[in-house]
Amino acid sequence: MVQLTNRQLCHATRKDGQPCQAPALSDGFCFGHSPALAEKARQARLRGGQNKAQAVRLRRLIPPRLAPIFDRLEQVLDELHSGKLDPRIGSSMATVAAAMCRLLAVGELEERVRSLEESSKNAKR
Repeated sequence: MVQLTNRQLCHATRKDGQPCQAPALSDGFCFGHSPALAEKARQARLRGGQNKAQAVRLRRLIPPRLAPIFDRLEQVLDELHSGKLDPRIGSSMATVAAAMCRLLAVGELEERVRSLEESSKNAKR
């Protein structure tokens, strides 16, 4: 485990070129810049992004039946970005997922029309 040192700042440079102002751990880097903790930092960023208000609002927009497809595509995007997945496979998966989403959307519309027709027939009686 890497421990905090007395009031030293991280040796890394931020994306904007300024020195990082976070407290340094014993390796001279903060949690976000420490090479030894890179995987833990990546996982923490992923978990943090899942709890953002925008992510929560987006989740509410996804029909429940499409949530597993969305989750898998999100995983595929991460694998593509990290180079773990061949782009051709990712593209094929996205094409199939899009077709599945269209099919589910058509099915939901059919269900709504059927329900409205049924309500209309019952109202006429």
